[in-house]
Amino acid sequence: MKPGWAAGGVRARSLARRRYGAGAAASLASCGSLTQAVERLAGTPYGHEVRPGMSLAEAQFAVSATTLWHFRVLGGWVPSQGVQLLRVLAGGFEIANTDRLLSSLAEGSGWDAVPAYQLGALATVWPRLERAPSVPALRRLLTATPWGDPGDESPWAVRVGMRLAWAHRAVTFLPTRWVLGATALLVARERFGSGHVFAPVAHRTAESLLGVPALAAGSLSDFVTALPRDASWAVDGLTDPTGLWLAEAGWWKQVERDASHDLRTTQLDPATMVGAAVVLGVDAWRVRAALEVAARGGTGREVFDAVA
Repeated sequence: MKPGWAAGGVRARSLARRRYGAGAAASLASCGSLTQAVERLAGTPYGHEVRPGMSLAEAQFAVSATTLWHFRVLGGWVPSQGVQLLRVLAGGFEIANTDRLLSSLAEGSGWDAVPAYQLGALATVWPRLERAPSVPALRRLLTATPWGDPGDESPWAVRVGMRLAWAHRAVTFLPTRWVLGATALLVARERFGSGHVFAPVAHRTAESLLGVPALAAGSLSDFVTALPRDASWAVDGLTDPTGLWLAEAGWWKQVERDASHDLRTTQLDPATMVGAAVVLGVDAWRVRAALEVAARGGTGREVFDAVA
């Protein structure tokens, strides 16, 4: 046991036990309406943020906000290096905030009309980013932060650039196969699913993670073949972009299995905290999907069963 991690490890395991679970999420998806599903969810630990009467978007936001709240609780129980690790794990919330800011700038609705996740001490640079009045200004702000220059001023380039920058930072802190698997899925989706061309900066970042041969591949099959082992597992056997959604669901499931194992077997160290944070994050992903199925009156349940 590493000094200073015992209290955080105990707290991490306690919080992880509060997750909803796959079976409960499947039951939630079977609710006849969004109203019923949200009312049920409000009586669970997600009730920290979820309230009856919420719209689908509001309820899904509240589910993720509850997960972030758990991360912030953990931050009060771990040593300083643990907060640094949690800050990396919370990077997805900062990216989501930036995605919402980009949408509001494009629509001209103003940032005040868009909710933001409250990261507190887990923010990397978010309080600075939210003041950007335009996408070019946002790019300039990012360039002077750990997120780096996304390489272009289009909203798409900012979104992808931040995700690749997160992967480049996270690979030092998290299991390599998780990060590289996620990066392989991102590149496959953007290049071969959507036909996008990366800006030079983003291309170089992706190359540093996945290797030059993979980024030089001209087809999805060649891309998968050229990937290093720690990345290829997430897209193994993928030959058509239409299968990406199942591959992404497979990534979530495998990461959850790995994290659950670490949570059970590690000795109250950083891996325990990572395990707890990840299973809570996967649980929120599953619950958000269940809410969407409930909002559609059960339509899409077969898709939910396939991915969850």
